[in-house]
Amino acid sequence: MGLKGSLHDIHEICNISHVVLLQETWLLPNELHLLLSVHPDFHARGISAVPLDDGVLRGRPNGGLVVLWRRPLDVYTDVRPIRDSNRILHVTLKLPQVGLFIVIVYMQCQNDAIYDEFMDTLGKLPAQ
Repeated sequence: MGLKGSLHDIHEICNISHVVLLQETWLLPNELHLLLSVHPDFHARGISAVPLDDGVLRGRPNGGLVVLWRRPLDVYTDVRPIRDSNRILHVTLKLPQVGLFIVIVYMQCQNDAIYDEFMDTLGKLPAQ
């Protein structure tokens, strides 16, 4: 269903959460601005995994990662994608008494057909 078809449910989850992690958002690169309107009390950062070769969508959208966090956490929050990967997003929360490092990884199941891609993604995981 993706993010656009689940906005009501995501809004409800935000009502009871401080940080929300999402996968399979199915957002195109030019739709990432929609993250700004998911919930008025949250900021968001996301990665599209949908390739638009020559501006043309081929196949159905899949993948995509999003992190949403409450606005008061801005001073403690650092969200970064991993260079050269649309499958990894990491979040660092440097709270006064504790630091929290969260990694969101979109991995397809391991099988022989995508073994190299699977191993490449594993190799890009941050070592924190």
